[in-house]
Amino acid sequence: MPSESPTMSTVIVGAGAIGIATAYWLSRTPPESGQRTIHLVDVSSELFSGASGSAGAVLAADGMPTPELADLAKYSYDLHCEFAAENEGTQRWGFSRMLPLRVVSNAAAAKPQAQPPWLSPDLSVETMPLAPRGIVDSKAFCQYCLECCLRQGVQLHQPATPVAVVKSTSTTGTHALQIRKAGGGMELLPCTSLVITAGCWTPTVFDTLFPASSLNPVPVGSLAGHYAIFKTPQPTSSHEQAAPPEYTYGLWPASEKYSDPGLADVPFRVFARISGEMFVAGANSATHPVPRVPEEARADPAMLHKLHRVAGGLTGLRGQNDLVTIRQGVACRPTTPSANPIIAELQPGLFSTSGASTGTTTESSSSNDDLRVFVSAGHGLWGISLSLATGRVLSDLIAGRKPAVDVAPFRLDAARIEAERRLQLQNSSGEAAVRSESKL
Repeated sequence: MPSESPTMSTVIVGAGAIGIATAYWLSRTPPESGQRTIHLVDVSSELFSGASGSAGAVLAADGMPTPELADLAKYSYDLHCEFAAENEGTQRWGFSRMLPLRVVSNAAAAKPQAQPPWLSPDLSVETMPLAPRGIVDSKAFCQYCLECCLRQGVQLHQPATPVAVVKSTSTTGTHALQIRKAGGGMELLPCTSLVITAGCWTPTVFDTLFPASSLNPVPVGSLAGHYAIFKTPQPTSSHEQAAPPEYTYGLWPASEKYSDPGLADVPFRVFARISGEMFVAGANSATHPVPRVPEEARADPAMLHKLHRVAGGLTGLRGQNDLVTIRQGVACRPTTPSANPIIAELQPGLFSTSGASTGTTTESSSSNDDLRVFVSAGHGLWGISLSLATGRVLSDLIAGRKPAVDVAPFRLDAARIEAERRLQLQNSSGEAAVRSESKL
């Protein structure tokens, strides 16, 4: 396994949950020799304005959409628990355990272990027999991870747009990532390891930097998820059972047909947070347009209306002003046809540098001996849950260490590209969307 060179500079393109987690773990482990610089590059004018800051952020040790994800999920769940315990996660990013429950009518209900005190009197819940679950506030989680990175000396370039990978005489002959800053000026970031973690925009970034690669287009698409966050309603008098104080609730639909049309219309996911918020999701679309940058995403009012009806059906509060809306919108989650993410170091023959540049001394080179390229995207609905393990694995690969989990199923090569393309042809958009969920 290759190891880091004496002069190490890692550039991570995409400062969402995966990119931030990679920078975090890499910054915590000093190199065996020499020095290391870490750069985070993000095109957004507002960090975490996409999926990383708008996720339901359930943490799961099992129930992933594919068996290949089992070890990564368990590893990441354990890392989340350790990270929260060591850094006051409950206070800083709302980490808590979660009781997964199915919503049923009172007539169909068995005696539940606990149920939300704000649930409609017409409904009840049943405990789901699952491995431990947790939940975090995704935006607060990412913000804290970024703060840790910056304290460790990670350099943030934002907003900045990747332009080209060049071989630069002005950066001691190594490769460099050329970026365009907000004012239009160019800057070269020395780069011995380039990590692309740009979510749904990963194919665009990769094609921009390596237009001649046989891997284009990288098989990462989008599953847009609408969400609405409400202030948790006051308890109803009919429900006296409650979860332990360190727990909160996650609600999933049962197989029964609900009499309330709002509940019957959407395969809802509702997550209560210890901050007093209720996160409602489930209105997904594989055809919703991907914006140029995350903050330009525009929600479909009809989808948001469905989520408001879900919230009204669950709480019994159906009046226009009965529920307080804190925030709502849409986020594009990166997916692959197989539902397995990409977590891979590319073989040198699968990418080539362009050598193109402006405003600085560069030279074109077909040799990539001093450049290593990594790609990670396509985590679907489980980006936050899998983020810490994915970042740990990538940092291990960059540093030349053996990862704690097998990354072979997450490779990116010609065989994987062909397999994903075949699946894309076989699966309709609806089937792909279902596959990217979990077995809950």
